[in-house]
Amino acid sequence: MKRILLLLLTALFSFTSLLAQESKDKVTVIYDNKWQPYSYGNDKNVKGILVDITNELLKERLKLDVEHKGMRWRKADKSIRSGFADIFVNIPTNDRLSYLHSTSNKIYSIQWKAFVSKKSNSYSKIMSSKDPLTFSGLNFVSLRGDTVGERLYKKNNLKYKRVDNISKAINMLSLGQADIVVYSKIIMMEHLNKSNQNNSIAVHDKELKSLPFTFLFSKKSKQNIDLAVKVDEVINNMKNSDEYEEFINSVEEKNIF
Repeated sequence: MKRILLLLLTALFSFTSLLAQESKDKVTVIYDNKWQPYSYGNDKNVKGILVDITNELLKERLKLDVEHKGMRWRKADKSIRSGFADIFVNIPTNDRLSYLHSTSNKIYSIQWKAFVSKKSNSYSKIMSSKDPLTFSGLNFVSLRGDTVGERLYKKNNLKYKRVDNISKAINMLSLGQADIVVYSKIIMMEHLNKSNQNNSIAVHDKELKSLPFTFLFSKKSKQNIDLAVKVDEVINNMKNSDEYEEFINSVEEKNIF
């Protein structure tokens, strides 16, 4: 009887250990589901730049079982706060860091740049300048709701016109009705490629603003500080060989062309 009991206890311990190991090696990562091309699509159908980066770092490099989920922002925030999800890919604001733990390295950054109409009378002067927002008297355009772009205009005391969507902004640049539109580089490039209007619009080299994205770990998740350290080690190794920049460029090209 004692032998049977011992065998049952041993089997139970082995099964429990196996489940713990599987839980440790599996991570659930959540994203905003309406932010193309960075992340878009519902639940397991989510895809985009941030999803591809996550796959490379966690699945390919660290050999983890990764479950991706796209959801509305409020639901994502609730899931990560409660610990139902392990990682939220987003910007490490002070508020989020009160209940989340971040990797030290950014995994990606969103850049705002100036897109310039080639029909602008000031085109050559703008493109040869170090900063495209040092010129007054030009026709500047902002997309409604883009608070980052508007802050950049206001910081430089520039008057600007708001438009409701990116197609309108691109058309204004293409026709020479606007000199400069400041917006997210990748989102604008994606729309330019789809509209085949690249030849009429140029992008200035200067990075006007950059917002970092990191892996944000729920403090209630088992996947916390230890995994964050491992991710940072992977990124550092890739950066030391210039591999990370090449990898990011390839991911961007895949998602916008």
